[in-house]
Amino acid sequence: MQTIYVTVEGGLVQNVTSIPAGIEVVVIDYDVDLKEADRLDVSPLDGEPCEITSFQKEECERPA
Repeated sequence: MQTIYVTVEGGLVQNVTSIPAGIEVVVIDYDVDLKEADRLDVSPLDGEPCEITSFQKEECERPA
């Protein structure tokens, strides 16, 4: 599977749609100042604290 990384600072990703099969989109959100430290992830890009959300093609996803 191929991965596309999207980094966020000062913004918000609402949704990711129409992901082709075999592609994973990983959103790395660095806006973590108000988050609890024990709920944070470690960025695979730079090792910094972040929140990670992954999106993949869903079988029931409707085409855009």
